[in-house]
Amino acid sequence: MRQVCAILNGVFRFGIKSIRLTLQQLQSASRIDPPSGSLRVTIPGSVEAWEISVIYFRAGYTPLDFQSASDYDVRFLLEASLAIKCPSIPLQLVGSKKIQEFITHGDLLEQLLKKAAANGGEPFSEDDLASIRKTWMPMWSLDKDRGLGAQLARKNYKNLVLKPQREGGGNNIYHDYIPGFLDALPAAEYEAWIAMELINTPSAANVMIKTGDSKGTLSSTVSELGIYGWSLFNGSSCGESNVGGWLLRTKGKESDEGGVAVGISVLDSPLLM
Repeated sequence: MRQVCAILNGVFRFGIKSIRLTLQQLQSASRIDPPSGSLRVTIPGSVEAWEISVIYFRAGYTPLDFQSASDYDVRFLLEASLAIKCPSIPLQLVGSKKIQEFITHGDLLEQLLKKAAANGGEPFSEDDLASIRKTWMPMWSLDKDRGLGAQLARKNYKNLVLKPQREGGGNNIYHDYIPGFLDALPAAEYEAWIAMELINTPSAANVMIKTGDSKGTLSSTVSELGIYGWSLFNGSSCGESNVGGWLLRTKGKESDEGGVAVGISVLDSPLLM
């Protein structure tokens, strides 16, 4: 995504025009029209400025995507526009491991949900809150000076996983690799990681069929069910929210990492008993 991308001029199923640009290209191609706040983008080689209704971020999730301060300025410009951001900065942050770790401690969850109920949202009982907390795994900061996570990671590493602020497979540190990783990790980078208790997922015999393997392989597997949802926000309030589908991924029990795109997991279907 950091390379110069081609412009997608094709008209898709619903007749929606799609423009694909990097953060670097947007520095000179984007502007906000006052007083409406609408985002206008000029396609390279054209003088016409298109009004953008939805911004979908294919990049912008790692520091490597931001090559200069100007890239951050563009990200904030897009955020300040009237266009729908997917995700917005608050939603992108709340999905990070560090924010998830922060919410698991104290009564922050209760404060947030009670505030939402006071603003017209769905009320949550104490039983509801307890049920939500039961679905979480314990997490700890890996702050080298104050964090409990670093101590636990060295003492109980066989039952923990270290996670950074990254998405997709191949980023986590498991089991016996943890002590050596901590020894080599610069002190300044400790705060970028959290320690999480491993999920002990029940295993089952299943046949996985991957590219080039027409017969499939019978092995002991574990599965992960992901529920998709969408929410449309208007400022600080949620206007609409609903479930958008599901995805079941299955992998061999011996594999710590997951991910369909990297060839570790396969797409699966649930069998309701």
